[in-house]
Amino acid sequence: MKKIHAILIVLSLSLVAFVSGSRLFTISDLAGDVALVTSTGALHVSDVSSQQIYDGRIYISTHIEDSVANGASHDHLIRVGTFVPIVNVTSSAGGDAELYIFESPSISATGTIISSYNKNRNYSDTPTMDVYEDPTVTDTGTQLSEIFVPGGTGANSVGGTGTLQGEIILEANTDYLIRATNTAASAQDISITTLWYEAQ
Repeated sequence: MKKIHAILIVLSLSLVAFVSGSRLFTISDLAGDVALVTSTGALHVSDVSSQQIYDGRIYISTHIEDSVANGASHDHLIRVGTFVPIVNVTSSAGGDAELYIFESPSISATGTIISSYNKNRNYSDTPTMDVYEDPTVTDTGTQLSEIFVPGGTGANSVGGTGTLQGEIILEANTDYLIRATNTAASAQDISITTLWYEAQ
């Protein structure tokens, strides 16, 4: 118990020393970034995702495909560069749909590149990962995930959203196919949104 008290005293003194200085110190751990604000001595806590946006390290790409026929698919090709991306994918549809993720598909044409943006608009850099719409797919590759997008069918379609349960870390210099298939028994609009952070 004495050792614990001694450690706490040392930590308290260290924090006081940080706050009393003229610089802003940041303590980082797996739970997030903790910043000591010197102007007030207050302890500021920021979660990792928010901090990454502030640091200009989160990118987003999104596209809506109008009137996708029943049984047809809206495809996005993710072409990973040299940096490993940590990715989350979301699809919204006007009715029931199925969202698939495949690794290493065979692609004969990449399709049209989709603009990707840094979520901190004070940064003008471009990511190393590219996202394309409507690639020509000759083989889908290895299926990694299958997600149901609940949105209703026919006249009862009200729309819904499906997403990965958490993030997925993709492999560098590898292609991935994101496929959203309409199963609503009528034509529906479908969007795919890819949000990612590139580990450097």
